[in-house]
Amino acid sequence: EGQIGGSIVQMTFAHPLRLLAIAPILTLAANLVSASTATASSSPLVCVTGASGYVASVLVQTLKDKGYRVRGTVRNVTRYKDEPVFRGVELFSADLMKAGSFAKAFQGCAAVFHCASPFVSKFTDPEKELIRPAVDGTLNVLRSAVDTKVPRVVLTSSTAAIGPPQFNADKLPSDKMFSEEDWNVDSTLEHGAYRLSKRRAEEAAWQFVKEHPDLRLSVINPSFVVGPPVLTRASGVSVSTFVSMLNGDMKKTGCSASCFGAVDIRDVAEAHVRALETPAAGGKRFLLSSTAAYSQMDFADMLRFSEFKEYPLPTRISSSILYRPKYNHARAEKILGIRLRPIKESILDMARKLVESGMVAQPETCEQ
Repeated sequence: EGQIGGSIVQMTFAHPLRLLAIAPILTLAANLVSASTATASSSPLVCVTGASGYVASVLVQTLKDKGYRVRGTVRNVTRYKDEPVFRGVELFSADLMKAGSFAKAFQGCAAVFHCASPFVSKFTDPEKELIRPAVDGTLNVLRSAVDTKVPRVVLTSSTAAIGPPQFNADKLPSDKMFSEEDWNVDSTLEHGAYRLSKRRAEEAAWQFVKEHPDLRLSVINPSFVVGPPVLTRASGVSVSTFVSMLNGDMKKTGCSASCFGAVDIRDVAEAHVRALETPAAGGKRFLLSSTAAYSQMDFADMLRFSEFKEYPLPTRISSSILYRPKYNHARAEKILGIRLRPIKESILDMARKLVESGMVAQPETCEQ
């Protein structure tokens, strides 16, 4: 149980760059005692939904490192309770589609980080498998937050809710930079169902807080998230993409021609915490992305000219690249104080972690 006057302060003096983190946490603890079962001398209690996800699990580790007391919701507690990242974390079983299933986990919490949402690349019924879990699940979490008197929620959305548009992106002005003012409004169930689910879930959340003004909401909109996972199993599309790239599968199929912004998972986790700790973050969304967009081949080339050059990396793109979006993350820099890592650093750290954890074999055993 990290004491604010103990472990956080010791940790901060061991890491001088974190000195600025003391004041927000102390303020949060002082202001939210009435919403938490914690005593005045203990750190705030928070809950992370979908804690077994790629982003959420790194967020759990980040919160622990900062001295927060952490709860997490997963669908199967037995499956995850022995993961190292969940040591000292109280896990609860909850279902996005089951009303009230989050209430026990949220009781007494100072804040909720809502990360749970479907991110699947293959589906047969997009309304049932993507839209309803994303929208109804978000509203279920927000209702539980209100019912249990949780005052603050930080929601994980995506640049998929921002842009680029589903169609005719290559017709946009060459200097167009997407920001928090943009919304992706033309994705449909037939074309871009995942992107549609992210927009509709975020819209539903903003509408909900209009009707419940005592709930403070901040939204994080990351682009393609990369960087080292903390779980010991492959989790999510981001991880599976780099596993396929390193083990030779993508060399057979070729890289996708799509280009997208990228952001380090550690920066995404940090932004969630700062959105909670920063009063000015309330009522705002924060785009987190590299300014430039990358293709899968760009990522492969970062690996190719590194210690991973012996791996069977892809050497061709399946079709021509038509468009590279650009993103503006100035708001996150100004309000949250986030300085994004270079993407090459993120890619190399991710690859090292995948090899270290056994998710990717040594190059001599991969298919060439």
